[in-house]
Amino acid sequence: MTTSSAASYELFGRTENQFLSEPEPIRASLNDWGSEFSRGERQWAISHFELGVRYQGIEVSVQQRGLVDLRMNAELAEYWGRIDAGLPLDEGAQIPAQLSVDGFSARALRLGYLFTWDRGALTVGAAVLDAKHLVAGDLAGDIQVTNSSDYVFSAQVDYSYYRDVLFNRPIANEPVGMGWAGDLRAHWQLDESWLFSLKVDDIFARIRWEDAPYTIARGDSDIKPGDGSSLGSGIEGYRDVSQRLDPRYQIATVLSEGPWSAHLQGQYQFGYGFVGFGAGYRYASGLALKGLYWPKYKTIGVEAEYKGWRAALAADQLEWRKVQSLSFSLSYGY
Repeated sequence: MTTSSAASYELFGRTENQFLSEPEPIRASLNDWGSEFSRGERQWAISHFELGVRYQGIEVSVQQRGLVDLRMNAELAEYWGRIDAGLPLDEGAQIPAQLSVDGFSARALRLGYLFTWDRGALTVGAAVLDAKHLVAGDLAGDIQVTNSSDYVFSAQVDYSYYRDVLFNRPIANEPVGMGWAGDLRAHWQLDESWLFSLKVDDIFARIRWEDAPYTIARGDSDIKPGDGSSLGSGIEGYRDVSQRLDPRYQIATVLSEGPWSAHLQGQYQFGYGFVGFGAGYRYASGLALKGLYWPKYKTIGVEAEYKGWRAALAADQLEWRKVQSLSFSLSYGY
């Protein structure tokens, strides 16, 4: 959107959301995490809302964002699901348990600059984060099956948090963090039919938390963590935490022939990469439609672009109770 002034102000904005749950449907994780685990190693949720203005290349915007990145070993996910479902266990089995989590929410103020040239554009930016809802740490141990219906869970936990979801420790004051994050967007029109683009979020990103609650505990229990029981001996206290955020990369290339186009896209985030491909068609009115397929998660996506607006939706299932991969976005001026 452009004002009537010769200087040309432009509004821009976006909302992007991405959810993935390998071990169980997203609905199950929201209602009762772990209740339908079967197999898988990753869960993540990314939410990003931004609204800003651009003037002679200078960008100023406000953001609201949240992120959760949870990783576990596949054996733990499979056995966790069997235990929760009350299925028979393999007597004498010893299952390794490795779990890590990083998460936060934040408001942010971002400054950026848009460089343009004949065949492309480059935008670089940096945001200051006012963060809440810290969760960061690790669990390491094993599950030792004593008989077909009983087990001992041995683990060591070291994590910081705004709310103690493992042992229900009462917290008087939630920690507040201050941080920063860089970003980059670029596209090149290599020739009349070939376009390449790159997007990177959370470059050199850090959040520093002062006096964050933490728990370090070690011991054995035949009760799964999460019910408020003690795992064993340990310490609780407050400490300063420096939380490093993994950068997230998106690349895309488009090959056009007349109104038709072929698309190849890739993402790398949270230590994991995957690729999608598809085709598109641009109408004389300027409306562009495309479909994408992401084989790793059997996800189908559709995107529409018209006069600066762009909308996208992708999912691996049509039934909400079965969906494990879901993303949707809406943007203007990007």
